[in-house]
Amino acid sequence: PASPPLYITHIAVEMAPIAKVGGLGDVVTALSRAVQEHGHHAEIILPRYDFLLASPLLQGTTYETEINWGGCKNYVTTCVVEGVRVFF
Repeated sequence: PASPPLYITHIAVEMAPIAKVGGLGDVVTALSRAVQEHGHHAEIILPRYDFLLASPLLQGTTYETEINWGGCKNYVTTCVVEGVRVFF
């Protein structure tokens, strides 16, 4: 029997095309898409940089949840970018 699909999460500081400084952003996006093409589930976790708030690529961003940790309230939002679910 075939193996069940894997659930893979990439935690990174860059992702093309929304937060890209060097080659890491390209690699994270390409690797996530390649994983999906092989039938697995891929997600990316990125910091929510202030400049992302004005990005036209993230207009579909929705609230996911919030986490209280270390005395801080952290809000988690999500959006699909380049066919990959991204959490901020």
